Amino acid sequence: MGSVKKAWGNLTDQDLEKVKGRKDQIVGLTQEKYGETKEVVEKKVNKLLDQIPK
Repeated sequence: MGSVKKAWGNLTDQDLEKVKGRKDQIVGLTQEKYGETKEVVEKKVNKLLDQIPK
């Protein structure tokens, strides 16, 4: 989740603990904190997830 926190610095450790890595919850929380559309946030989250080695 470090990459998520790096991308969206306003997300606190508590925020990330609350969503427990669930993509839909991360998208919703990020929309709430940053006022971006669901589509924009989903693209950014997907891009971050694609960068994580599998």
